[in-house]
Amino acid sequence: MARTYVMPIVGRRLIQDFVPSMVAALYEHLLTEGRQKRNTNGEMYELWKAAREANREIRPRKIADKVGVTYAAARRAVRRYEVGRIPSRMSRGSRRRRSRACISCSALR
Repeated sequence: MARTYVMPIVGRRLIQDFVPSMVAALYEHLLTEGRQKRNTNGEMYELWKAAREANREIRPRKIADKVGVTYAAARRAVRRYEVGRIPSRMSRGSRRRRSRACISCSALR
């Protein structure tokens, strides 16, 4: 979870370098923006779809390199798309959830 939600915001820092204001800023960011994972399946599908519409062949290796996933993940994705299993549209941040800690904190205000 740290790689997905914390590292993109605070960067590569040692735990000793964290100060309370950084933790508060991270918490505030997560409260306002929500936790959002990168949609690599959607990115791979958009690349594959654009290539198909342009009548170009795109290999799983090229998709993997552009999106930053493994070759195996790109190959499985291409197989899914070829048989008609396409990803549903996801709007970023539409599934924001509030933690229990957040709800209890807002009750104290």
